[in-house]
Amino acid sequence: MRRNMSESKLLYERKADSTPGYNYGRSDVPHSPVSLQELRQIEATVGWGEEDAKILQAHGETFRKHAEEMVTAWRAVIGAQPHLAKWFAGADGKPDDSYKARVKQRFVQWVLDTCFRPHDQDWLDYQEEIGLRHTPELKNRTDGVDTPPLVPLRYLVAFAPVVEIATRRFFVEAGVRGEELQQLEDAWSKAVQLQIALWSRPTRKKDSGEEARARCCRSTPPLAFRRRLLRSARLVLAGGASVSRPTGLSWTGVRHIGARDPRPRWHLKSAEAAPGRNAMRPCCAAPLGPTLRRRLADSARAPRVMFPRGTDRFAPGG
Repeated sequence: MRRNMSESKLLYERKADSTPGYNYGRSDVPHSPVSLQELRQIEATVGWGEEDAKILQAHGETFRKHAEEMVTAWRAVIGAQPHLAKWFAGADGKPDDSYKARVKQRFVQWVLDTCFRPHDQDWLDYQEEIGLRHTPELKNRTDGVDTPPLVPLRYLVAFAPVVEIATRRFFVEAGVRGEELQQLEDAWSKAVQLQIALWSRPTRKKDSGEEARARCCRSTPPLAFRRRLLRSARLVLAGGASVSRPTGLSWTGVRHIGARDPRPRWHLKSAEAAPGRNAMRPCCAAPLGPTLRRRLADSARAPRVMFPRGTDRFAPGG
């Protein structure tokens, strides 16, 4: 026999208070840039409606009773695949069992949140928090651990079917049949997809940044090209300032905002350089190696460097 909604919700709230690292509704949760109006639009896109919320809450006792078993089943899939399990490993490469235990408790809490929480501003803000906890901004800071800092969005999306399909057996074991079973499965699937869509905003933003820096760091200016520029009496820097004796110079890749070419354009950077008038976003500063020199010798990857007036333009490697 099912508990009424108010009783299940009360049990759920008591459990939430003891979940480590769970700060739902607190002031330290970042405000989501997604508006409530846009949330309603995303809900309409995924097909989520009031009836779906009612179905999940009507079966709240099933979720409350089996939430931990559900999470255990999902995490078994993670543990069986090294490319997924690595995000729970410490700096020594070994699984951090304490971290895994805390994450599991929050995962169980997420199941209950999905079932009971109304989609208001607190709920929307916490989706932003969950997304950030898969990025370098919050992933390790929440628990004070040293695990890989980024879970790429593509793995969150790919893991969604596990969370959706593996849950069916718990519904069947609870005695849900026929059309009601289909409605419950549909509501659960919509709820999962809706949240992943919201997590994608902060996750994809950080994911793109990591990938962009990785691409930049695979390319640096050729050594001969650097040497000939450094012999110049005066250097025009990326910021538009010039110095007679370069000090603290380093190569810095910059991606011009709005540029179609995703490759970095290399400039000389100095602490003495003033901010440039042209909007540029720093990507990285990378060491130079022989393999990278050979790769950039290709004319297709010729760096574009700012030159002082009257200075010859040297070809890469020349």
